Amino acid sequence: MAPRHRVAVLMARPRFSLPVCALLAAAHVPAQQREALAADAMAIAFPHGERVERRVVALTDAQLAAVAARTGLAAPNRIFTLWVGRAGDEVTGYAVVDDVRGKAQPITFLLAVDRALTVRAVEILAYRESHGGEIRAAGWRDQFVGRGPDDPLRVGHDVANIAGATISVRAVTDGVRRALAYLAVLVPPGSAVPAPAAPAPAAAPAAGTAAPAPDAMPLRRSRLAMGTVLEVVVYAADAARATAAADAAFAEVARCEAVLSTFIPTSALSVLNDDAGRLPRPRDPLLVDFLAQSQDLSRATGGALDVTVGPLVELWRRAAAAGHEPTACEQAAARACCGPEWLLVDAVAGTAGLARAGARIDPGAVGKGYALDRAAAQALAHGATAVLLNFGGQLLAAGTRPDGGAWPVRLRDADGGLAGEELALRAGSVSTTADYERGLRIDGKLYSHIVDPHTGRPVEGMRAVTVHAATGTAADALSTALYALGFARAVAFARERDLAASIHAEAGDAITPSFRALCVGGER
Repeated sequence: MAPRHRVAVLMARPRFSLPVCALLAAAHVPAQQREALAADAMAIAFPHGERVERRVVALTDAQLAAVAARTGLAAPNRIFTLWVGRAGDEVTGYAVVDDVRGKAQPITFLLAVDRALTVRAVEILAYRESHGGEIRAAGWRDQFVGRGPDDPLRVGHDVANIAGATISVRAVTDGVRRALAYLAVLVPPGSAVPAPAAPAPAAAPAAGTAAPAPDAMPLRRSRLAMGTVLEVVVYAADAARATAAADAAFAEVARCEAVLSTFIPTSALSVLNDDAGRLPRPRDPLLVDFLAQSQDLSRATGGALDVTVGPLVELWRRAAAAGHEPTACEQAAARACCGPEWLLVDAVAGTAGLARAGARIDPGAVGKGYALDRAAAQALAHGATAVLLNFGGQLLAAGTRPDGGAWPVRLRDADGGLAGEELALRAGSVSTTADYERGLRIDGKLYSHIVDPHTGRPVEGMRAVTVHAATGTAADALSTALYALGFARAVAFARERDLAASIHAEAGDAITPSFRALCVGGER
């Protein structure tokens, strides 16, 4: 049995970041601006008058695999830029200038390390957001000093979080971790400075198969959606089709958000919630389909997945804001408004409604997975031959990669740190439900953000659940349902149905054979 709590899935961050330069589709930093910032930063990185040399390195296939193993990036950038400081013929250290995505704008940072790859400084060169600028304080940045590529750098554990600046904290921490990983692969302590490397020759294709183009590289894009980051990796026959496929995926997620968001007062779901207690009526077809699938999943999980849990979720959120637990009467009143019996859906007629006044749908346990399914379908319909989507940590793979291989997926532990194991994801979706980012704090006590529909209270004793399923909707729903069931019932449920699940709780850990088969090497 492997060490405990290796659970949450991703490939890099904000919980998973694809290579940075490819991510800044919506908020791109012009190359000349980054170069100007880099030139100014070298005086910080090399304060003793060293000679500074800029190196642009093309990684070999073996180096790319090593970076993927360290960072969890499914397809790392082959090109990496670093600066080398020299005093005479001796290398004194290295520097990296890169961009990470903040909430809406890129953040440009500097990482300076000595020749042993120990961090000497992290500087914020350009901060463009209106909030979260506390990360520029020396007290926060100095937490990285003395760290190296093998340090986990977990936010909330190794690196302090900052209330009101969580997105910026995580983005810069992940950027530093990623840059250190590249340096560790390219310039291990005591090695020579890396030289530009030619790409390795493509392997001969198997008989009867077409060889992918030797320089075939995926298109990578990311955008903010549904309160998190949607990252898209697309393979297609040409750049135009890849771009069309990525754009179609983003457009479909935007459509899902416009229909399903409870934060948009005019969304179809918000209108349905406002209509609670009235007769069902025609609704947006996307909403009806979403509700019908949610209803099926509620039945399949015995109510452990219940999208009508909205009144309880809102009650506990208000309790966290007020700083005290809701009263027994408040909990009873909210529970009375929850239950799958209140959701009336007729997929044939295209109607939906809530039979009880005060009932509300909360799409949080299914919405992202549902959007992933629709986004992947649109990407394939617009020319993608293979697509990998990461939506705030939930992944979905569809199609066939040019090399016929699987996407390597790095696991996270229940505290949010990277673990050493990988999944080989060829198709389907992997979803993790955990509290390392979203717990509720009430009167000094940390509560889960997952509410058990049967008790009306936040789930206790669970750490994290990861599930692989054929669709994003099912994976999203099942990871939440197993978490809500609690350890013993979750293990029994997963084993009875042969689910691919990794379940971690205070009471113990359980990994089903189907999940173990997904792990690289077939074991964890």
